[in-house]
Amino acid sequence: MYAWAVYHHKIQQAAAGLRVAIVDALTNAGPEAQTFLADIAAIAGGQATRDAVERFADYDDAWWTELLRQRLRDGVDPRVEPWLALFTRRRPGPVSLWKRASEFPQPDRAVWNARLPGRDDYALLKEWESVRTELRDHEHVLIERLPFRPWRADSNGESQLKVRTAPQPVPLTRLSSLVRALEGAWGEELQILAFADAPDRIQPAEVLDRLQPALRP
Repeated sequence: MYAWAVYHHKIQQAAAGLRVAIVDALTNAGPEAQTFLADIAAIAGGQATRDAVERFADYDDAWWTELLRQRLRDGVDPRVEPWLALFTRRRPGPVSLWKRASEFPQPDRAVWNARLPGRDDYALLKEWESVRTELRDHEHVLIERLPFRPWRADSNGESQLKVRTAPQPVPLTRLSSLVRALEGAWGEELQILAFADAPDRIQPAEVLDRLQPALRP
C-alpha cells in the first residue's frame, strides 16, 4: 500500500518541487533568508543574541510559506518557477512521467531495480547525483529514488532485526515468511519516480537511458 501513502507519486512530486524551491529561497531570497541562516548558525554555535532567539520564535511554517510565496511574486528562475508555483499556489503544470508500476518504461522492473546503486557503490552514487543534476538543470526533470527498504540483510542474507527467543535471538525473516517475502515484493515495485515541469518535456524511456551510466552492470 506504500503507493497510496507518502510514496504516492503526487506527494513525491510536491516534495521534490519543494526541495527545489527551498534551495532557491535559501540562496536567493535576500536579507530575510540570510538573517534566518545567520540566526540558525549562531544558535547552533551557542553564540545567539537575545534578538536572534526572539526572531527564532517567528520562524514557523507560516513564515516560511509566506517567504516562498513572496519569492513567487517577485519572480524566480524559470527552472524553479513551476515547482514553486505547484507547492505555494497549487498551480497545474508539473507531471509525473509514470504513476504506476504498469507505466514504468522498463517491463522487467525487478531486473532494473536490482541495478540501482547500493549504499556502498560510491562511484555509482556520485554518477547518479551527477545525472540527476543534469536532468534537473537542463531538462527540467526531477528524479526521486524512494528511500524504502523492507529490511536490512546481515552477512547471511537474513534480517538484521532479530527477535529474542530461547536460546538466542533469531532473525525476523526466519520467523515470518511474510516479512521475508517483502524483499521480493519490493523488487517488483516502483523504486524511482520522475517528474517534468510540463507535459511532453521528455519521454519516460529517455530518462531511463540517461540513468544508465549510474546503474550496476
